Amino acid sequence: MPEPGNPQALNRYAYVYNNPLRYVDGGGHLPVVPLLVAGAIIALKIIDYGWTAWDAYQSLRVLNDPNALEAARAEAAANLALIAVTEAAEPDDLLPVALPLDDLARKGILKAGREIGEQATRQAVEEVASAAIRKPPIVIGENMERVRRYAQKIGAETIDDWLGGRKWTPELNDEFINTVKREGREVVDIGPDFNRRLRYRLDPTDHLGRPPSIVYGRERRQLSGYPNYRRVYERFWKYGGGVPGLDY
Repeated sequence: MPEPGNPQALNRYAYVYNNPLRYVDGGGHLPVVPLLVAGAIIALKIIDYGWTAWDAYQSLRVLNDPNALEAARAEAAANLALIAVTEAAEPDDLLPVALPLDDLARKGILKAGREIGEQATRQAVEEVASAAIRKPPIVIGENMERVRRYAQKIGAETIDDWLGGRKWTPELNDEFINTVKREGREVVDIGPDFNRRLRYRLDPTDHLGRPPSIVYGRERRQLSGYPNYRRVYERFWKYGGGVPGLDY
């Protein structure tokens, strides 16, 4: 007896459970359609859970990658959180077959979040650009004498203009950079004073030589990723380079 729990199977001589319009049993031993349905259900289950497992694996790879962008890491963390929620709820369990509804919903949520983030970024960049038009650019670089000369040449400002006669301090320098970024000012970087660095390298006692400026290096780090930062200097080797029309 193929299925003791099925009343239609009690008669072992009945053809396809007395339903020849629904089932096909060419060999006379077992209906084919139920097997196909069962195979399809199993395949859908494999696709559903396989997709989720692969998605989680990719998100974990991003989180463990030290070189991944912060935006990518945040999206990966959100994806893992959504996986935990949707797999716990399993909305497709309410259906007779497994469908990757949770995966599709998760992808839709992440896509919507990504689009909102991109729109916010574009708006922020536009605001920064608009603010930059209203105020002159700021020049930074090594050796304030060079900075002042170049700022005068292009009609820009320096930290001297921002200080307004106040005595310079490292704390005020940090506040200056933060203010420039908040106002969306264009920052023009004229780079290191390569000649001064080279003289110091050749002879540390040379009064015209100087080691790399710690303050300038800190400014560069603070401006990393700032959209209105522009570098105008050229670098030929470790101790060679400068700004055309200013250094050579």
